[in-house]
Amino acid sequence: MPRQSIHTPNAPTPGAPYVQGMKANGFVFVTGQVSRDPKSGDFVDGSFEDQFRLCIKNLEAILVEGGSSLRQIVKLTIYMVNHDDLDSMNNILGEYFPDPPARSSFGVGFLWKKSKVMVEAIAIAD
Repeated sequence: MPRQSIHTPNAPTPGAPYVQGMKANGFVFVTGQVSRDPKSGDFVDGSFEDQFRLCIKNLEAILVEGGSSLRQIVKLTIYMVNHDDLDSMNNILGEYFPDPPARSSFGVGFLWKKSKVMVEAIAIAD
């Protein structure tokens, strides 16, 4: 199966040479999502919780466009600027993933436009 780029107006449009996601070999690979408004493309500042929920919403839009869903994620990777947000991250993940995927989370020194969190995923495609 050749690779296929994923594009949806329901998630932020990339402003650099990358795609929202890629479908290949029965999987959907989603580019790291930060809290950008899908309509305006602007960064949405706010609490960690607000930013993380918007990241997941953008991630979900790309997955759906690629023929997948949150429940079909097999690997989730989360990058956070502040380790104090770990409990909030786990609580929010529990809301979205009653049957959680494999996961890695990392502390990083900075993210784009002062984002507090970025999320990327690999999911099974329908």
